[in-house]
Amino acid sequence: SADGTVDLASDQRAPAAALPGGETSDDPRALTVQSDGKLVAAGRAFHSLQSWGLAVARYQPDGNLDPTFGDGGRVMTPLRTQTQGEAVALVVQPDGMLVVAADVRPSHFRSSDLVLARYRHDGSLDPGFGIDGMTSTDFDGAWQGTSALLPLPDGGFLVGGRARMDEVALARFDGHGLLDLSFGHVGMVTTGLDAGGFSLVEVPAMATAPHGSIVAAASLRGSLTLVRWNADGTLDPRFGTDGIARLSTS
Repeated sequence: SADGTVDLASDQRAPAAALPGGETSDDPRALTVQSDGKLVAAGRAFHSLQSWGLAVARYQPDGNLDPTFGDGGRVMTPLRTQTQGEAVALVVQPDGMLVVAADVRPSHFRSSDLVLARYRHDGSLDPGFGIDGMTSTDFDGAWQGTSALLPLPDGGFLVGGRARMDEVALARFDGHGLLDLSFGHVGMVTTGLDAGGFSLVEVPAMATAPHGSIVAAASLRGSLTLVRWNADGTLDPRFGTDGIARLSTS
């Protein structure tokens, strides 16, 4: 309830238990609330022993699965065979459509592809987005994981994460799921934080400012690092040192 007590009027089943997965399912990774009070959970599910799928489930405000969404409130989108993947971020557009960001990795690859999928109100993939509702970006083989999915005022999307070991990575898409070629290099930006080193960077948070700049918080060797880019993906020289501000926490 709003006061923090358990709402005994709702079904208390956890969203993870209802993510569709064929023989099994696990690992919900994202949760959001629609303007009508319905909740949407997304994660990964087994499609078969050889392949994974993106799992999305929608709940009514009382905690029951929404029968108007997918198959009894659940949707499972199969991935290619011999791949592993999971939905890791989820946003609701103003028109009610759902956009999911996922990391999808072929079983013999170390890097992942960045995959976006857009679902209509009934849980079906939106054919006007990407190819049959999905878009995939390999990030030149460097993508290591998604940490943020942000809707933009123009209807597009900004995805943030990590590339290689020490790079903060961004990709901007338009409202149809295409990379925005006016941003960075063909829609993508990578900023290295540990040139020549072997430290792993984590990117736990990202935000956009009203004037279009982008800020990411990163953790590297016990140090908090903030990075700010201009709206076109170039580093903002007015921020920190050439767009990067480091604060030691040790």
